[in-house]
Amino acid sequence: MTGTPATPAAGGAGGGATRTTAAGATRTAAANAGATCTAAANAGATCTAADAGVSVAGDLHDVVRLGVLRFEGVSVRVTADDRGPEAAADDHAMADDGATADDSATADDRGPEAASPARADSGAPATSELAVGAAAEARVALVRAMYRRFGIDPTRTRPSSEALWRRIRRGLPWPRINTLVDACNTCSLVTQLPFGLYDLDRVTGPIVLRRGGDGDEYAGIGKPVVHVGGRPALYDAAGPFGNPTSDSARTMITPDAARALLVVYAPRPVPVADLEGVLSLSAARVLEAAGGTETGRWIIPSG
Repeated sequence: MTGTPATPAAGGAGGGATRTTAAGATRTAAANAGATCTAAANAGATCTAADAGVSVAGDLHDVVRLGVLRFEGVSVRVTADDRGPEAAADDHAMADDGATADDSATADDRGPEAASPARADSGAPATSELAVGAAAEARVALVRAMYRRFGIDPTRTRPSSEALWRRIRRGLPWPRINTLVDACNTCSLVTQLPFGLYDLDRVTGPIVLRRGGDGDEYAGIGKPVVHVGGRPALYDAAGPFGNPTSDSARTMITPDAARALLVVYAPRPVPVADLEGVLSLSAARVLEAAGGTETGRWIIPSG
């Protein structure tokens, strides 16, 4: 497998994808790398940040915006407790699976606030680290609306961010996997946006978020198969490997990972400035937890 994703061709005319530097300044990717993005995406163009190696297919242009962070030189340490490898595997599955049996049996639109309060022994980080503010809480409805536009019932296949919040409020164990995944899960929880986290050394070529073809699937984390036919998923040269609910075993973060790609799946109504804040929070949490260097930050598309 290759390292940094290759540079895809730009699609469409005019500027649109934005790069945000680590210092917080933004500039259009068209100015620094030839990326282009326009409303013509609805007609089939692709919105791209060329230097990111990540693009969004045209039919999803008005539904989702991606926040992308790239890290090099991370050091990942296992944080699963002494319950044994089976428990660690269960935690990884819990962190990655937005659909649960009890959710399916009682599917509704009441949201995570309808769940029971968390128990003190839930195994979660400190309560102060898990506060979900009003702005984040308001995103629950936006993410559910995004799922419906994807053709997914969010009361049966929960967005990963909402699944984490419901888990905390029900007093279920907080999933502990490794330093990098744990930081990502915390950010997803407190921002109430679905996150994906991928080992870049297990990604091959450019990445595109697009709808899956008939029969498309991949081996999930803690589950044999994730079906993505007709549903948005990230694809590389080897096939699908992630979506806003479940990521793949192929590109999962392990202690061997040295380079990582973090993707935030934000509904288009979320303002760019808000997504920039989410990326800044996430970058700080990742660097604190796993070290390394942030080598790229993008919002695709920005317009």
